[in-house]
Amino acid sequence: MLIGSHCEIVLHSLQDLKCSAIRIANGEHTGRKIGSPITDLALRMLHDMTGADSTF
Repeated sequence: MLIGSHCEIVLHSLQDLKCSAIRIANGEHTGRKIGSPITDLALRMLHDMTGADSTF
């Protein structure tokens, strides 16, 4: 694995932010589970990215 077991990786679907987590690696660090909502930090990052000249 490129990133060690100390890192949590979450894949979100933006269709429903209240249950956006669709895949999680190393979720035991935070207790997040599939179906967990997106975090405020992730929402702020998305907001900042859409305000910049970046594309998804």
